[in-house]
Amino acid sequence: ACTTDGCNATTGCTFTTIVCNDNNACTTDGCNPTSGCTFTPIVCNDNNACTTDGCNATTGCTFTQINCNDQNACTTDGCNPTTGCTNTAITCNDGNPCTTDGCNPTTGCTYTPVNVNDNNLCTIDACDPFTGIISHDPVNIDDGNGCTKDACNPLTGISHIDTCNVCVLPTPGVITGAGNLCSPTGGAIFCIAAVPGATSYTWSLPVGTNIVSGGSTTCITVSWSTQTIHDGIIGQVCVVANSGNGCSSLPSCAPLTVQAVPPVQPPSISGPTKACPGDVLVYSTGFVPRATSYNWTAPAGATVTAGQGTQNATITYGAGFVASGTVTVNTSNGCGASPVRTRTVNRNDLLAPGAIQGQAAGVCGMSGVQYCVAPLVGATSYQWTVTGAGATINGSSTGACIIVDFTNPATVTISVAGVNGCGAGLVRTLAVTGRPATPDPITGPIVVCTNGSYVYSVPTVTGASLYTWTAPGSAIVTLGQGTKIATVKYGPVPAMSQTVSVKTSNACGVSTARALNAITINACIRMEGSATLASLVAYPNPAKDLLNVNFTSSKLQDYVVNITDMTGRVVLSNVNTSAEGENHIELDVKGLASGVYMLNFKMGDSNEQIRVFVD
Repeated sequence: ACTTDGCNATTGCTFTTIVCNDNNACTTDGCNPTSGCTFTPIVCNDNNACTTDGCNATTGCTFTQINCNDQNACTTDGCNPTTGCTNTAITCNDGNPCTTDGCNPTTGCTYTPVNVNDNNLCTIDACDPFTGIISHDPVNIDDGNGCTKDACNPLTGISHIDTCNVCVLPTPGVITGAGNLCSPTGGAIFCIAAVPGATSYTWSLPVGTNIVSGGSTTCITVSWSTQTIHDGIIGQVCVVANSGNGCSSLPSCAPLTVQAVPPVQPPSISGPTKACPGDVLVYSTGFVPRATSYNWTAPAGATVTAGQGTQNATITYGAGFVASGTVTVNTSNGCGASPVRTRTVNRNDLLAPGAIQGQAAGVCGMSGVQYCVAPLVGATSYQWTVTGAGATINGSSTGACIIVDFTNPATVTISVAGVNGCGAGLVRTLAVTGRPATPDPITGPIVVCTNGSYVYSVPTVTGASLYTWTAPGSAIVTLGQGTKIATVKYGPVPAMSQTVSVKTSNACGVSTARALNAITINACIRMEGSATLASLVAYPNPAKDLLNVNFTSSKLQDYVVNITDMTGRVVLSNVNTSAEGENHIELDVKGLASGVYMLNFKMGDSNEQIRVFVD
């Protein structure tokens, strides 16, 4: 079926070889003497999980880089040729304990300053960027004037009272009647005990508070408008005693709030949602109008150690923090308390690390084999173990990588877990065997001729010392037994559904076999005396430096090998004479550009093509 048959009146029968070329770079063109032209799709697989493999009818195999961008500014995007896309969480840590570090998927890392304001006008509020310690140092109240008494009130600030005039009036006592008032009707009365030597008193009140009577006495009556009560007042009532000679005492003050309703629920709580025993963490909420106090509670096993009553609370987690809990805050005034705002805090138990990277088979007798995991967010160290005989960790077992020495293990299990203040997290494992892995798929023809020799191969198997090939039926391995490339010579009997297989071994054992099935052995027709070409094979394909070509010739005869690019230009040529039987030649392709080429082989009446790839 591979010739056009005719007859020449002078020479007799003619048999002209047909040209089987579908001009498709995605097929290997050939001819089957029984069925005619064959166009076998080529396999475009670069074994790279980072490319999409396909084929272009003009240029051949295509390997398009996949897009591993998850549109998340909080991950570093990459690709592992074995496992595919990787999207690794970035670490947002500016090394400044005075900021709350986080990450926004749109904009990336965020660093929010902690709130250090203690609402005290007599302190300088600051945060140490090295230790994270929040400080409230007293302000300097000294005005350098020997005739003043310098003081500071947390609500009103610094004062300087003249002491050069002899003033001996004591400070007034406690003011009664002040405090947290809710919708007072008929006003209120504020009083102090009389101060010896005082002739009058000066009262100061928050804006919106009106003195109805007693303005310069020990007791005053005050009132508020309905609108003022509705708007709310937060401030102080203060009083100063005065003498007839113009002297005044220091002020006595008391807090005063006047509200019509309780405060609203606080805004959401900011702060960590994961904690471990030993952590000291800061939580905060926003300002709430009408609130006079912020009331915090800590989860079971934790304690509010600073900031109670303010917008910012420091919570210390103790050994008793063993399960998820809730941080809560509400606000209050004289009219009552607001609803509670909560924030759930879980133990910072670590997830399992990512897949363990390292050799999983063929480690028989190997030393210094490294196994690693990607950094696990939140882990301060790692806990590695090796279970099973024949393997020992060499060196540290607490880092992200370990070194393992193997003797003759059957199967061992390598395990790793991240560690932080909550202990060890979930475990990731990897089974490692001393014997080699099963070889990758066999490369070689599955349609062959009787009495023909053909080359079969597998990629290198790490740790394998021997490759054992098995040929079907009457076929025998004539070359390469024990190596990754073997030549199989088939017998004289046609057959179908035949199998060539290979398995690897070393001192620790034998792998499972890799099989190439569905091999068909045809009785290929040859004309008496013709120079028939059989079993043309080119390997490795793709080739990098050398391209091996094997073929069988029925007699001593000339042959021509041409390699052409996809435009038909001859880029490499080899002319020689074959020996009878099996032949092997090597073509140097390292000077060729990467791409798809056609190998054209002509010998006698035979003319065949093979598509080859140069890497």
